[in-house]
Amino acid sequence: MNDMPSTTYVELKSNITLHSLYQDKIGKVFDGKFKGNGYSITLKNNSGMFYKLGTNAEISNLVFRGAISSTYPSVGVVANYSDGYIHHVENAAVSVYSSAGVVNDIKSLDKGGVGGIVGTNLSNGRITEVKVSGNSGNTIQGKIGVGGVAGINYGKIDTILDGYDAIVGAYNGKEASSTISNSFAGGVAGVNFGTIYGIKGECKINVRRVEDGKEGAGATNIGGIVGYNAVSGLVQNCIWEGMRCVGDTNVGGIVGFNEGTIDTCMTGRRLRKPSNTLIEERQFISPVIGSYNVGGIAGKVSATSKITHVLSTANVWAYETQPWTIAERADNAVGIAHNFQKRLANNYLGRKYGEVINNSLTAPTAGQNIEIIDNLQFVEYRFSYKLGDAYTIENGVVKGAKDAQLVAHYTDAKLLGSGFYYNTTYGITVTLPKASK
Repeated sequence: MNDMPSTTYVELKSNITLHSLYQDKIGKVFDGKFKGNGYSITLKNNSGMFYKLGTNAEISNLVFRGAISSTYPSVGVVANYSDGYIHHVENAAVSVYSSAGVVNDIKSLDKGGVGGIVGTNLSNGRITEVKVSGNSGNTIQGKIGVGGVAGINYGKIDTILDGYDAIVGAYNGKEASSTISNSFAGGVAGVNFGTIYGIKGECKINVRRVEDGKEGAGATNIGGIVGYNAVSGLVQNCIWEGMRCVGDTNVGGIVGFNEGTIDTCMTGRRLRKPSNTLIEERQFISPVIGSYNVGGIAGKVSATSKITHVLSTANVWAYETQPWTIAERADNAVGIAHNFQKRLANNYLGRKYGEVINNSLTAPTAGQNIEIIDNLQFVEYRFSYKLGDAYTIENGVVKGAKDAQLVAHYTDAKLLGSGFYYNTTYGITVTLPKASK
């Protein structure tokens, strides 16, 4: 296979099956345009469709199926490495796995990297308006640098709004496990050095924790959007409202370990409200669970971390250390502190009926304009995740109307800022962008 220059134009006219071999593609660059016309490519063997996309490359209107299992570094469905433009591409049912790299060893990152769209999104790479399915057979797994879109991101990933529910790690299973095979893992990117903007993720991140272990022994740096956000990394205008985010050490609803910037983001927007439950049993879903260093927005932060204009309503708890409502340090933030003292029913989170939760959430230790709302009040008087809707309960029936004053309070620039707005369906939510070339 030879390099394909910028003058190359490929248009798909039917569904095809591609036996894609990494070793036959190493070093080869596709720099042209590939238009899929909505047809599908079923991948087999150990590589994405392309080894590398050049800066002029554009891939669009394609659907992918199949499976990739590799021992090579940086493996992704569309391309293993991308410096090009990928848009309107769907990973409908591709299981991607790589055994390259070493769990928890950041020095092995260049040997790892596995993603649902690309292995590594390079500095000129842009990925926008893609979909990754939550099909049970469609998991993204690797040892280090594991992401629903990209294992490692140096470029820009943006404007992913609907139909995005990537599964990073195991599809299902016990919350605790002695088998830890994923680290630096996130719903969008495992490791971010670039920009991630405008994502609405319903991702499930389930990489397990270790029972009776020690800090750092299990899967580290696990996040609903990004596992590890480097000093240069920006995560902005993102929502994570997935089924769960489970890891061991440094686990966060947006970022597991943050050294960069998190701005105008929120977690845990949905409310679980079975019709046969009492009002006090109703709870927010989108749980963030780990053993050490766990937070609704970020599990661990460094001295360079900046977290501002964030809202967390996620269920957060840690088995070994006290969890953070938001993060250890944040500014301009609103959090819902609602760990229940007891679980009132059997549930998928692994706790037994009536088991006491003894690690209360805590507010950040430093920051300004931070407001933490106690869940008991929130559930009793403002039952919905629609912050700003005040309700009363009469004979088990929820009644009430918008509390405009409360809405204004939370969307005030000193708290959440102009990146949030009031939505009649979802209450306070993040402004998500429209796509642009």
